[in-house]
Amino acid sequence: MTSTDIELVKLSKNYGSTPIVRAIDLTVPQGEFVSILGPSGCGKTTTLNMIAGFTAPTSGQIRVRGVDQNGVPPEKRRVGLVFQNYALFPHMTVKQNVGFGLRMQGKNQADIDAQVKKALHSVHLDGFEDRYPKELSGGQQQRTALARAIAPRPSLLLLDEPLSNLDLKLREAMRIELKDVQRELGITFVYVTHDQEEAMAMSDRIVVMQESVIAQVGTPSELYSTPRSTFVADFIGKSNIFAVTPTRAEAGIHHIEISGTGLELLAASPEPDQTEIAYCSIRPEAARWIEGRSRPDRPLNILPVEINKIVNLGAYLEVWCRHQSDTVIKSLISAARGAHLKPGVNIELTIEPAAIKLLSK
Repeated sequence: MTSTDIELVKLSKNYGSTPIVRAIDLTVPQGEFVSILGPSGCGKTTTLNMIAGFTAPTSGQIRVRGVDQNGVPPEKRRVGLVFQNYALFPHMTVKQNVGFGLRMQGKNQADIDAQVKKALHSVHLDGFEDRYPKELSGGQQQRTALARAIAPRPSLLLLDEPLSNLDLKLREAMRIELKDVQRELGITFVYVTHDQEEAMAMSDRIVVMQESVIAQVGTPSELYSTPRSTFVADFIGKSNIFAVTPTRAEAGIHHIEISGTGLELLAASPEPDQTEIAYCSIRPEAARWIEGRSRPDRPLNILPVEINKIVNLGAYLEVWCRHQSDTVIKSLISAARGAHLKPGVNIELTIEPAAIKLLSK
């Protein structure tokens, strides 16, 4: 028995001369919640459809639990599927919908009833057995589709944007439920989404795709704190991203100039090499407001700025600040602390050198 559920080896898909997925490599261990994240057209759904068997690869290998899937039809892959539109049968009750796959497998009625009951209990739909899809809320329909997928007890579940049709509040609640179900059942989830907040909230690891290739793979915290490209820094959360020119380096500190502005910053970063530095990324919460006359007791980047704009995000304010070099930096300040701030006010920001992430070309 292998401890790996999915292995993608140099997996590619072309439509004519157009590459949709280009030579991607990925390993997913058993029991992991992995999200494939990226903008529309990056190849994430095509990748999922190749794993499911709905789309044949142009080249490369797909192994599920160590077995090569070349030529294996979808129904033989023993993989659970949950789609964006749920695909529930409107003329069937919840119980009949959830038991459909088991009936197709030729299970006896006693086994079907037992597995349906267990699946409905897992998604908190006890007592809904005799309702029809039209009698369910959007969240209940989503959970019915999930129960149908897990009833045959697959070790692998593929989900294609299953929450995109739900309103924001319900989507947030279902994120928690999905992660709880995955953790309780120990099923490997491969989850496709374009919503970075959704991926960050649920995933053990995230695969970020950009233009048919994998841009970076990592835990949510790794992707947020150490992005490897401007695309990942911009796509995961919010960032101030600047083109920079390195001027010199000493004692582990890079001196960089925001290109065309004359503004020099200090960045403490072991990588990339001085000759490869082309951009920097600064998270808005790392650009901290210095209140009063207090000053840090160690060398930091201290920037006098004027507030241009304030965007109220509820608990936080996104404060757009302009330095005299004409550089605009967004800072995240708690609404309670910044209640009296307004455009035209002069403040000072400080940025730790270690919070400035240097990116290569």
